[in-house]
Amino acid sequence: MKLRVLIEQDEDGIYIAECPGLPGCISQGETRKEALKNIKDAIDGYLKSLKKHDEPVPPPITEEIVEILSAPSVRTCRGSIYRTRGLDKSSPYNFEIPYNKK
Repeated sequence: MKLRVLIEQDEDGIYIAECPGLPGCISQGETRKEALKNIKDAIDGYLKSLKKHDEPVPPPITEEIVEILSAPSVRTCRGSIYRTRGLDKSSPYNFEIPYNKK
């Protein structure tokens, strides 16, 4: 089973790991490796608890990564203007949120 895990470092240098597909399933560690190990343990316990209480287990994630090879720097869409950033092939997030120019 594959579940999405987000890991961020807080202001004190501690790594916080969260599984968004399992509400409230959060752990931490002094290193990314430790945070990942701890969130795996937390996910395991979370799923065991769901099964024990006959609660539904969320489906595993399925996702696609789409690579955009080229894009102009400014586009219009339904009266809105938005700008695209320079494409970073290591990231699937290569866009900015639309804004209206007034």
